[in-house]
Formats: sequence, structure tokens, C-alpha cells
Amino acid sequence: MSQPYHYIIRVEGVLPAHWRDCFDHLTATPDENGQTLLSGLIPDAAALRGLLNKLQDWGLPLVALERMDPHDENLT
Repeated sequence: MSQPYHYIIRVEGVLPAHWRDCFDHLTATPDENGQTLLSGLIPDAAALRGLLNKLQDWGLPLVALERMDPHDENLT
């Protein structure tokens, strides 16, 4: 993966507001099920691994990870 891709990452738990600022260029949105959606561009595989490691270190279990189609016009 050498180009940025738009990802949607769902984790169990709600991120405290001060943690949300730790995710550069990602939007963190809590949902009604007690989960948090992180969405945005992730520049490369190393950044994705770093993000997943950070979530694991914080004890936030990964529920879903989806790489979006780069040609999807709804991602702008």
C-alpha cells in the first residue's frame, strides 16, 4: 500500500474527547451502541499498523476495519 486510502474503523468503547485529538486527520464519532467509528485517510500500511497498535494499547477492541473504494464519490 503506497498511496493513502480512506478507512472506516469501528472499535468497542467510546473514546474520551482528549484521545480523539490523537488521531491526525481522522474523525472519531461515537455511536448509540457504545462503539466509536474512526474514519479518514490513512497514508500507508505503517500508519495503519501504528493506529491499530495504539487502539490495542488503549484496550479498545477492533470490531471492524474497512478500506473504502478510492473511486467512491461519497468520500470527498
